[in-house]
Amino acid sequence: MTQEQVAKQIFVSQKSVSNWETQKTYPDIESLIRLAHLYDLSLDHLLLEGSDIVKDKYNEETIYITVNY
Repeated sequence: MTQEQVAKQIFVSQKSVSNWETQKTYPDIESLIRLAHLYDLSLDHLLLEGSDIVKDKYNEETIYITVNY
């Protein structure tokens, strides 16, 4: 899934997704929830199990997400 496709599905800009991947900015809680739904992960799994890498189950591409605790 491309950055643009992810962005459209979670209602953010492609630039936001790019910034998350390059760790320039971090997703807000609403975006984290939408990402968890998009990738069929629980929010707990996304946040607590160290998932700073979320794999697209369909294309095996990787989106890097860093969560600031």
